[in-house]
Amino acid sequence: MPERTAPSLWWQLTPAQRTMLRRLQAEGPLPTPDPGEMRTVRSLVRRGLLRTRDRGRDRASEPGCWFLTARAVRLVQQAEGLVPAQAEVAYS
Repeated sequence: MPERTAPSLWWQLTPAQRTMLRRLQAEGPLPTPDPGEMRTVRSLVRRGLLRTRDRGRDRASEPGCWFLTARAVRLVQQAEGLVPAQAEVAYS
């Protein structure tokens, strides 16, 4: 598949998806999403922007169930202008 730049991927996300990514970036891992948020969580998992806890991780050191992937962190930083937008993010 062709690679897409981060800004184009950012603008393909819905406002709810963008809000959730920004919220997770600011607040950390999401403990348990509300039933209304699960649709957004599933869509972000499909895009490779959210992940569940790694099996080897200790719950005490990393509370929460849903975490941003490295790709999502870069995407949010680029959208907020913290990282140059020329960096490409592979779209899977």
